[in-house]
Amino acid sequence: MALLSLGAAFENLLLAASAAGLAACWVAAPVFCPDTARDALGLPDDWQPQAMALVGYPDPSYRAPDRRPIALDTLRAVR
Repeated sequence: MALLSLGAAFENLLLAASAAGLAACWVAAPVFCPDTARDALGLPDDWQPQAMALVGYPDPSYRAPDRRPIALDTLRAVR
């Protein structure tokens, strides 16, 4: 359940950053190199880093591409 809770909390962090006008990105690199992440952050050996958030101010010249909504009735469940 800890990983599910982490995912929900992290999504909320990203949404809060966006609401504050910030750009943010979830990076899962610490899962693949936990020793390096612990070293870089000075974490205890028994901590298991799972993710990191890159947060900053968005490029003011960036414009997201237009995306048309997808009608829900066109989606099909995988069987």
